[in-house]
Amino acid sequence: MARWLRLILIAVVALALLLIAGANRDLVTLHLLPPEMARFAGTGDGWQLPLFLVLFAVLLIGFGLGLLWEFVRERGHRVAARDHRQQAAVLAREVKRLKGPTGPADEVLAILEQPKA
Repeated sequence: MARWLRLILIAVVALALLLIAGANRDLVTLHLLPPEMARFAGTGDGWQLPLFLVLFAVLLIGFGLGLLWEFVRERGHRVAARDHRQQAAVLAREVKRLKGPTGPADEVLAILEQPKA
């Protein structure tokens, strides 16, 4: 069920992107610098691109910056999780060492500590 919902969502997004691309095919001029500075720097008149390419490029750049921002923001959580995993492993080894290889000497304790299936 989740697979079908995912495929339907992808199809709807793809259709929306195609409709946006079809409706925004007019050429726009992108300038790297304002015209006065461009003449001074000698960078030219800019680039002629379809508007939908500009829109999609801006969306992709925005998503990329958002992912990078979240990756940096969540670094503290990843470090804390790694530290907790290491501490849990140390404590598990300590428990295993304290129990010893022979297990409990009492028969009742041995029955109680058997793993439940």
